[in-house]
Amino acid sequence: MNLPARRECISLLKEHETPEHIIAHSIVTEKVCMHLGRKLKAHGIKINLQLLSRAGLLHDIAKFKTLHKDLLHGTEGEKILNELGFNEIARITKNHLLSRILVKGALQNWEDKIVYYADKRVVHDRIVSLDERFDYLRKRYGTISKEAMRSINAAYLPVKELEKQIFNKAKCDISLKGLM
Repeated sequence: MNLPARRECISLLKEHETPEHIIAHSIVTEKVCMHLGRKLKAHGIKINLQLLSRAGLLHDIAKFKTLHKDLLHGTEGEKILNELGFNEIARITKNHLLSRILVKGALQNWEDKIVYYADKRVVHDRIVSLDERFDYLRKRYGTISKEAMRSINAAYLPVKELEKQIFNKAKCDISLKGLM
């Protein structure tokens, strides 16, 4: 498995013109990923923590480049990361998009699930509840179209189910207090 060093991830984000606020979001997402990954691993779940870390850092590598274009940042990030030879991170990047939870079998393993979920718990550089995050998504993206609002609302209950699955296995505080 080809994985970049942690500092290489930060360099890659900068090379791809990722603004500091998105880098800050990615660092906090990685922190949530690692916390949950370690908890799950301690309870016997097989997880590649290095892959989890790097995917948490690079999941939004194409976010800024796609903001005002008709492109999905997860799909564009997947392309970038595949070109760099980071195929496992590329798959996770594609799968972190909100609607992917609605695609049967998209979240293939624990690394997919954790990065997907961790991203949904971070607004900018703050860890928030799922309810706060979905309120943010509705205000920020739900006003774009009825389709966007339907997608956000359709994902809510499956993400809540994923949250239950993760925290039942991780046996840790759902508030994630103490991480910041």
